[in-house]
Amino acid sequence: MTKIISIGYIPKDSTTDLIFCGDSENSNTMELNFRIENQLILGIDNDLTLSFTGDFLSPNSYHLNELSKYISNFGLNISTNEIYNGFLLLDNQEDFFYQKFKVIDSSGGVFENKNQMYNGRCYFRKYHEINDEITKEKICIKML
Repeated sequence: MTKIISIGYIPKDSTTDLIFCGDSENSNTMELNFRIENQLILGIDNDLTLSFTGDFLSPNSYHLNELSKYISNFGLNISTNEIYNGFLLLDNQEDFFYQKFKVIDSSGGVFENKNQMYNGRCYFRKYHEINDEITKEKICIKML
């Protein structure tokens, strides 16, 4: 099983009503995608290769800190703790800080940005890939 994650941002001035994760050009978003497998974080649309030990979701971990630093080079200023809390919620593990995020309705990596209600916010997407099939797909938006 491979875990695929996306970390994205919808600009404040976006006029897009539908966001297509994985298609940042047509969605007018800034987004980076990564494959998590065999204790590695591998960039799909970027050059990141980062190894880690233990669980991918570890609070204040070196690898999430490095991921946060890396994505900031692309204008995605998202803290280590925000990455941890957002993906923790997507893994159905709520903690004290999960209220800052909201799981939203989506289908096939597409979600509505009706009336640009999510402009100026970052989003996280996670799914599992097993034998080229996508399972357990979820998207959350940072609300606070």
